[in-house]
Amino acid sequence: MFRIAVLVLVLWDTQCASGNERTDVTSSTETLVILEANRKAPEPNEFNPAEYFDKIWGIINDEFWDPNFNGLDWADARKRYEPKAIAAEDHESFAEIVNQMLAELKTSHTRYYTKWDPGYYTVQVVFGKPDVHRSGIGVVTKEIEGRHYVIAVIHSSPAEKAGILSGDWLVEADGRPFHPISSFFNKTGREIELIVQRGPLESSRKILKITPFDMKEKDRLGNDSYASLKTIEYRGRRFAYVRLWWLRGIEMKNILEFGINQANETEGIIIDIRDGYGGDMGYEFIAPFLQYGLGKITVESTGRKQIFKSVAGCDKPVVALINSGSRSGKEVLAYLFKKTGRGVLVGERTAGYVIGGRKKDISLDSFLYYGVYNMLIDGKRLEGVGVEPDIEVPFDIRFAAGNDIQLQRAKEEMVKLIEASKPSCSKKINEDSL
Repeated sequence: MFRIAVLVLVLWDTQCASGNERTDVTSSTETLVILEANRKAPEPNEFNPAEYFDKIWGIINDEFWDPNFNGLDWADARKRYEPKAIAAEDHESFAEIVNQMLAELKTSHTRYYTKWDPGYYTVQVVFGKPDVHRSGIGVVTKEIEGRHYVIAVIHSSPAEKAGILSGDWLVEADGRPFHPISSFFNKTGREIELIVQRGPLESSRKILKITPFDMKEKDRLGNDSYASLKTIEYRGRRFAYVRLWWLRGIEMKNILEFGINQANETEGIIIDIRDGYGGDMGYEFIAPFLQYGLGKITVESTGRKQIFKSVAGCDKPVVALINSGSRSGKEVLAYLFKKTGRGVLVGERTAGYVIGGRKKDISLDSFLYYGVYNMLIDGKRLEGVGVEPDIEVPFDIRFAAGNDIQLQRAKEEMVKLIEASKPSCSKKINEDSL
């Protein structure tokens, strides 16, 4: 019998009354492009840069996880950035200056968010606000060298129906440079003109007519994870596939259970945890793949200890897809797959974003997300390090035209694992033991 010890110095702690919220998760910078429909833009007189800066600097000064500020002279940072921040003409410019200052802390989960930042909405969902919704076309994007590229297309979205593919560069929307928020502001249900470039040459550009839609972000991400469930037939083998956009809540556990049931009817499962954002610390999502009695995960956090036992006994082959967008709880899950040897990791090194974060409101339409707890996994620090894949597959998403070389390699590895094993898999996760 082996035992996995995970030292976690962070707890989920939502204090609604005070507005202080703490968790171990992060949102990815590659975020679902949706914008709250018909929302009212903040009035100019609501913006108070001097007050906001003082709050932000003070919170970091008093509560940051490292009293030495990761080697940064925090008082000096105030002297350098405060004049520029106070002189900012608008909230967006202010946020850009503040985030330059916060970036000097070189710590994950540390950013100032406004409603014009896509991450604002995903982080809200993580912190228990499921009603947040925005208008968009249903794509997940990543900004590379100032351009916004599609890294995923949401199932049944306007983008999918319009033929947009992963790797496409979204150039313009209604004659203006594409932006994941402003391009869809107040345009729900109204057709827009989108210029999309599929290849490196401008001749590959297309003009699409597309109508943004409105939907709760939590529902949209959850629905897409459900929709991702499928059986792949490859080289005479059949195995399940599921993409988990985050690792939190009964929805994702149910989706994983459905994936396990599908694996039971086939020969294995590919679990895609690329991009999206984090969630819980991963132990509940690996437990079903550790045979009963063969694996226990001990979680220690600020004086409390919990033991999570594996109960499902699913020993069918597992391949997990990871990349630089795999963050926080997903990185812990990747680490556990690697340590136990239970799953083969394919892709790229994870982000190394494993500091416990807390959220505090700064204004009605902005908040500070900041690192408050160091985290050790088996005595090791993954922050700034990440988890290396077993099989590295570099992937530049730009102009991929819908091709996914990492998934292709995962399928090849799955066939090898299936041919080397004779697995079985129980049909249901015993949630009482998770």
